[in-house]
Amino acid sequence: MKNEEAIREVYLNPKQLAFIKSPAKNKDIIGGRGSGKTGLIGVHNFQKFRFLPGARSGLAALTFGQLLNNTLPSMEELWKAHGLKEHTDHEPGHYVVGKRPPEHWMKCNNRPKKFDTTITFINGYTIQMISVDRIDTVRGLSLDALDVDEKGWVKQEDYDKVLAPLVRANKYRSYSGHYLHKSKCGFSSMPWLAKQHWILRAEELAVKDPEKYFYIEATAEDNIKVLGEEYLEEARMSLPNIIFMVEYMNMRPKRVSNAFYPAFDDEKHCDAFTYTYDKSDAGLWLAKDSDVQRNKPLELSWDFNVAFTSLLVCQEHIYSGYRELRVCNELYIEEAKGNLVEDLCYKFIDEYRNHPNRDIFIHGDRNGNSKNAGSNETFYEQITRILSAAGFNVYNQVEGLDGALKKRYFLINRILGEQEKGMPRVRINQNKCKFLPISIQMAGMVGDFQKDKRSEKGSGDQKKATHLSDCFDNILWRKYSNYMGVEIERWEAGVC
Repeated sequence: MKNEEAIREVYLNPKQLAFIKSPAKNKDIIGGRGSGKTGLIGVHNFQKFRFLPGARSGLAALTFGQLLNNTLPSMEELWKAHGLKEHTDHEPGHYVVGKRPPEHWMKCNNRPKKFDTTITFINGYTIQMISVDRIDTVRGLSLDALDVDEKGWVKQEDYDKVLAPLVRANKYRSYSGHYLHKSKCGFSSMPWLAKQHWILRAEELAVKDPEKYFYIEATAEDNIKVLGEEYLEEARMSLPNIIFMVEYMNMRPKRVSNAFYPAFDDEKHCDAFTYTYDKSDAGLWLAKDSDVQRNKPLELSWDFNVAFTSLLVCQEHIYSGYRELRVCNELYIEEAKGNLVEDLCYKFIDEYRNHPNRDIFIHGDRNGNSKNAGSNETFYEQITRILSAAGFNVYNQVEGLDGALKKRYFLINRILGEQEKGMPRVRINQNKCKFLPISIQMAGMVGDFQKDKRSEKGSGDQKKATHLSDCFDNILWRKYSNYMGVEIERWEAGVC
């Protein structure tokens, strides 16, 4: 009996097929959720496996976690459809992940010394996984090709100066005449933030030189044969229109017309230069967060929800003439092994257990002071207990009511506007806080200065919903509400 998987047809939607068939050296696809762009990386690398035996190709993403948990599973699903399977000690296969391949396999032409971040195939084709948050570790690599998953999250400078120049392998290889050799391909979602728009330059390049550059956009509808009508309709009904149109239909986002944060400017309020480097005892360069002062306390701002609990790690810095709140990190739990709040506490402890200043100030909304179902503790009591056991001194700053919606709205936008002398200002670590700026930028306003919270309902990506922006609101109000000395009506009228 024939192996059913070995003879199974692999369906490609029209946009995927156009990408695969293009002989251009530089190819980019910007696709909505469900459009099949991640699976396309698997098909594309299967092509390189076939036509570039012994080659070494790069696969870059923001973190190794993204590669291993999101990108690789989709790739492997497509490889399986093509008849490939992972090699194990008990069953022979066609590739290994993160370990040395069998010695009798064909060798890679530019064989790595270590295999912990590689995927090696039986014919020597090797995928070198690259974590962009450790970009300096790949300088000096020589690659035959490069793919970048979620290219929009990569800084343009890192791509132009570090990643793209890695594609420089020997032009005299046996496969050097194939169009896949020295190819550079990008796979990304539609950019939400202004600083991500650099990836759209690929469209202009493809118009100017279509033989060298290929650019295509895809939507979930392009992949409807795989997704089914119900999948798309459920997303359409459960999400605010702006999120559905950007995330699924690949619409280029514009600022929401009735924004809750009209004074927010991602180019001003987001800071990319948040790393400094020290040498270890072994002589290795180690990245450190330059926006976390070791002698100062940390401040955590929480938001509690049944399916998504989040916090922002902040620290106030004092400069000559003004205070600056640094939003240093965003942490969240989507699926908990036990309790969402407890799991998020342990996630924070894992990352900040060695912070020298042991004082922690807690911010959030007043509901955290109420006892939650099935527990004798409030959320803030849980947080205090767990962080105290880890050696922190915890100070709950949540007292009284949360503040009138109109007051919160005007205070936050006065701070973001940076037009008043003596007001604090805010800077967000864009390397650690990927989703907070999106949560802020896409938050609309309904009714009497109420934030539009519909993005928190349904099956949409909760990292881009309003949860993280609620954390943002909570610390700004709790920490700086004393700056409401100027009457709202005067500020609203433009007098102040």
